[in-house]
Amino acid sequence: MLSRLAVAGLCLAAGCEGREAATEDAARRQSPSVADTLRATVLFDGEALGRPQSVGVVGDWLLVSDVPRPHALHVIRRSDGRHLKSWGREGGGPGEFRNLWSIQPDGRGRAWLYDPGQTRLTLLDLPTLLADRGDPVRRSVNLRADLMPMTAVWVSDTLLMSSGMFARGRLALFDAAGRLKATAGPLPPAREGVPPAVAQHAYSGTLVRHPSRPLVAIGTRHADRVEIYHADGRPVRVARGPRGFEPVYEVQVRGGVPVMASGGEMRFGYVDLAAAGEHLYGLYSGHSREERPGRASFGGEVHVFDWNGVLVHVLPLDHLALALAVSDDERTLYTVRHDPTPAVLQHALPRE
Repeated sequence: MLSRLAVAGLCLAAGCEGREAATEDAARRQSPSVADTLRATVLFDGEALGRPQSVGVVGDWLLVSDVPRPHALHVIRRSDGRHLKSWGREGGGPGEFRNLWSIQPDGRGRAWLYDPGQTRLTLLDLPTLLADRGDPVRRSVNLRADLMPMTAVWVSDTLLMSSGMFARGRLALFDAAGRLKATAGPLPPAREGVPPAVAQHAYSGTLVRHPSRPLVAIGTRHADRVEIYHADGRPVRVARGPRGFEPVYEVQVRGGVPVMASGGEMRFGYVDLAAAGEHLYGLYSGHSREERPGRASFGGEVHVFDWNGVLVHVLPLDHLALALAVSDDERTLYTVRHDPTPAVLQHALPRE
């Protein structure tokens, strides 16, 4: 975990909206370099895979979530693609998951797994799991479910951050026991009369943190928009992709509750986001459901940003991917696909 991340200036009063406005600097929209298409090689495509959902690099291993399946998580050796273990199952008890959206390594051979269906973080010890030395779950933390936290990451040893459908603040800050400390950051842009939780849903996305500095970022799922924040929730910058589109949605009432409703014109932006070194890697679609039926949520490019919000590289893929991860040394990109067969793929990243 990032013990070096000293989070200064935390808004201790819940509901703090943040006093800095994120800026969109037109001068930063410089022309990125466009690489040759990255050619993938299959690292693992065994029968253990069902419909893989996310992937994370944890030391010498890859963790691949696969929910719902008989097992929720697969451990694959990065060096040769050998499948070492499948673990977890569907359910609500210890070692059980309803979904598994994010995998965050802690630098000690362990990883935090976030299940939004239970708003629960689970700390998994990989050496214990692989050696069959007993229960590999070291700790669990439940976040306040009524806030609807959709993603969650540790930004220090004692502070958790989440994005979600909050009525006040773009981000929520929790203590190590999962208790709410504050909300921070401006709400997403919305038309007059759109409830904040609905706008938050429309602008939802993957939350990641910088490997060593007190920064976090959100890659917006339905816009080509990457939001960068300090680890106390203060906004830094809104970076834009090549098309500058926003979510297309309406508000409907279901069961007496206003919700986001979308149709074929809804476009997908950054369907996944990863951080490694001094870069953010956004898996980019850019397509609407009408344009790519059944595959709009899969990305065919990787956009590489620096943490100043500059889009520096565009990396075309030779397949459509659902999720991505990057090695700590930024030499290898990993993706998961569904078609023509479910697989975990690897790509050599170009050197600058």
